[in-house]
Amino acid sequence: MTNYPADWWTPALYEEVGNNRNAWLVWADTLWEAAKLLRPASQPSKLPDGTELMVSTAAVYAMLLGYTLECTLKGLWVKQGHKIVEGGRYIDVPGVGSHRLLELAKAVGVTATEQEFDAVNRLSAFVRFAGRYPVSIHANEMRPRAVAGREGSTVPGFYSSEDFATVERVRNRLMTSLRFDKSATGSS
Repeated sequence: MTNYPADWWTPALYEEVGNNRNAWLVWADTLWEAAKLLRPASQPSKLPDGTELMVSTAAVYAMLLGYTLECTLKGLWVKQGHKIVEGGRYIDVPGVGSHRLLELAKAVGVTATEQEFDAVNRLSAFVRFAGRYPVSIHANEMRPRAVAGREGSTVPGFYSSEDFATVERVRNRLMTSLRFDKSATGSS
């Protein structure tokens, strides 16, 4: 381990890193690489009637995918000239709740289909609780809800192979936008 001087991490450096889109990009890439390690073990299986099952490791994959998307969106926020760190304090994106991916996507100006926005919104549950705890902090977050473009409802701890594919496409599009100067935040 390298020894650093006690004062190497200054408030100015904290602000510089926190407001650097490349720092968010590197961390989004790091989380994505970790997520991909779990993806093969997270493939769904189906019951004889066609009902899709989600293996437990898929919840952790969803959590990492959600964190990847969150870092990407925060990087895009910074890329747009906004700050996430100011005066030596983390200020986050105004009006966006903690780990609320849909709110963050809309604050950044992402355009997407109803299905994409719905999948992004439901991914928040994995970042907030479903990928790391058996229950949420608030009981009402555990209630089943409708899914855009599908019949019936689903519990927050379930994410289908279609949901994963949808959010992976959104992630790829947004990562392209963060990585390069051209905009790719619109729907494909």
